[in-house]
Amino acid sequence: MSENKNGQCDTCLENSDNLMTHHVLPRSLGGLDHKTNIVNICDLCHSKIHSHNFIKQATLIKKGIEKRRDKKLHIGPPIKITDEIKKSILSYRSLDFSFQRIAAIMELSIGAVHKVVKENLKK
Repeated sequence: MSENKNGQCDTCLENSDNLMTHHVLPRSLGGLDHKTNIVNICDLCHSKIHSHNFIKQATLIKKGIEKRRDKKLHIGPPIKITDEIKKSILSYRSLDFSFQRIAAIMELSIGAVHKVVKENLKK
């Protein structure tokens, strides 16, 4: 089991209390235990992946990536939030831009924008 802060399956995007880690490239084929090779998926998607061959598995993962893109969610390794990015986020916020709008403009997750704003409020 893996902790997924948003509780969402990375493939179907459904909320689940039963998320599992899945190696995109299996360890038996050289896949690493690294966050760039691991997705958090529900038990239903996990069983679908393992009951199909690798070509169908890739298709299922691609569908999940497309859904994340459609919902404007970040795909890939976490983005390092530099001081320059923080300044831009806070500048947009001072103009009353919504978290969603800032995230879309800067190609960040809404959570990343929220975290920067929240940290700034503590100062």
